[in-house]
Amino acid sequence: FKQKTAYEIVDCDWSSDVCSSDLLVLMSTKQPASALAAQLVVQQLIDNGVEFVTLAPGSRNGPLSLALVQAEKKGLLSLHVRIDERSAAYVALGAAIKSGKPTAVLTTSGTAVANLFPAIVEAKYSSVPLIVLTADRPAAVQGTGANQVIVQREIFGDYVARSIEIASESLNIETSSAREAIKDRINSVFSIAIKNKVPVHLNINLNEPLVPTEEFTYIKRKSNDLNNQNIPENISTEYLNKKGIIIAGGTNLEYENYVSEISQALDWPVIVEPPHICVGDNMISNSSVSLQSKNQELKPEVVLTIGRTGLSRQVNQLIKETKVVLSCAVPSVITNSLAKQKIGGLFKIPAKQNNTEWKNSWINHGKMVFEKIQKMLSSFSPISSLHVVDLLIRKLPIDSHIHLSSSFAARDFDLLISNEYQSPFSNGKVSVSMNRGVNGIDGVVSTAIGAALVNKKSTFAFLGDIATIHDLNSFVIPKLEKIPDITFIICDNNGGGIFNTLEQADVEDFERVYGTPTNIDLVNVIKNLDIDAKYINELKDLEKELNETKGIKVLVVKVTSRVNEADLRKNLLSIS
Repeated sequence: FKQKTAYEIVDCDWSSDVCSSDLLVLMSTKQPASALAAQLVVQQLIDNGVEFVTLAPGSRNGPLSLALVQAEKKGLLSLHVRIDERSAAYVALGAAIKSGKPTAVLTTSGTAVANLFPAIVEAKYSSVPLIVLTADRPAAVQGTGANQVIVQREIFGDYVARSIEIASESLNIETSSAREAIKDRINSVFSIAIKNKVPVHLNINLNEPLVPTEEFTYIKRKSNDLNNQNIPENISTEYLNKKGIIIAGGTNLEYENYVSEISQALDWPVIVEPPHICVGDNMISNSSVSLQSKNQELKPEVVLTIGRTGLSRQVNQLIKETKVVLSCAVPSVITNSLAKQKIGGLFKIPAKQNNTEWKNSWINHGKMVFEKIQKMLSSFSPISSLHVVDLLIRKLPIDSHIHLSSSFAARDFDLLISNEYQSPFSNGKVSVSMNRGVNGIDGVVSTAIGAALVNKKSTFAFLGDIATIHDLNSFVIPKLEKIPDITFIICDNNGGGIFNTLEQADVEDFERVYGTPTNIDLVNVIKNLDIDAKYINELKDLEKELNETKGIKVLVVKVTSRVNEADLRKNLLSIS
């Protein structure tokens, strides 16, 4: 190594024996142990290719916060500070979902740590590599009743793939082998997150003093590619010439083109479920409606699922009733499956099959359903959420991105997706994300903001009033932080509309415990958070707003009543 000055980034030949102890060279014994630990952890983030980190402020995590700031100043990662930990975790989650790369979130000790739990659960069930860093007070104060002390080690249980703890005082050990062992432990945890696409947890005991006495220095190098390389399997030949349907659900970004390729080879029609991108002409239009058909000629012999599927009841029923189910790109959390063949990777693309007549029967049926749906929508005069979705599918700009809330936002897209639109969205030129793992409505605003922060094109988010209120504080971004460019489109029907379509709709006290109307003036509330917001009264006005946005813009569409929307959806689902 050359002589190094503070903050200098040093390129290193990692084939050298000297470089295996790089952090020992960089660590100064003049630094307090808390700063040494901070530098060690941040260096390992850099080494593992983590480029996006969020944090919520605190004293105990201060050394790590300062270390991250200095890494950002040298262009090694981007740092995003949020007021509360729950929002910070979801922002990191959204960035990981959109980019397909690992992200990290940092908190201080105490209840701050517990606020990460919802995003960690979502990360597990969405197969997202999320690295959770929690600062902790030293072992000497555990169990003494000291402030902001809880049991943090392994607090997340089975929702993280690995949880370890390191103590800053251990870095006062002068032997290089001891320090190397600590570094290797950290690296092994981060590697698991990236290789297996799972959340992991590193709890860091930090002794005072908590302010570094010297500036941090980092080594810059390319990270290793730790992604799993699954060996593709062949689909059993007995199924290739059968009447099949492909169901494309939530998958890793690297699988996006796979559905088009295998559907062309098998000559089977495709049902696309958000957040999978559309695949153009091979899609079955309005699948939730089309699957209601009683025509036995449309009954498949084989269903091939790709990724996480089953957003609608109709698709779940199709899978249940079909004798042969094949599944690939299956998330590790799915352990109970009906599939005769099930793999975590991908099936090999088979030789070109000839099932065109079968495929076209479904495409033609879907076209008929699409025309009936469009006729019904045009005859329904008040603006509904479905009218808004219809417009978005038609008019979202090419190469844009949209984040969907769970509940009705995703289901309405699922209901209306069709190749008949011939739009950028229906042709797969608009990317989609959502919190598909557990399908909760919490953290929607912050997840969308995380996606926008890593997206270089126009970004939109589509959600309801309840999901907005649930995560309202995520619109509050500290003024020194980067503001994302994103347009939020909020359908406001004054309550939880999905319950009006379920069996609870007619129970006594429905509005109190299910509907939960708030009567909130959302535009006024959001404006008071210093966000550009306005009401949209006509669809033509919404269309004019679907352009590139600088900063955050919120458009609130007052839609028809929840009861009217429930009746409209019921009528649509009875078409086929």
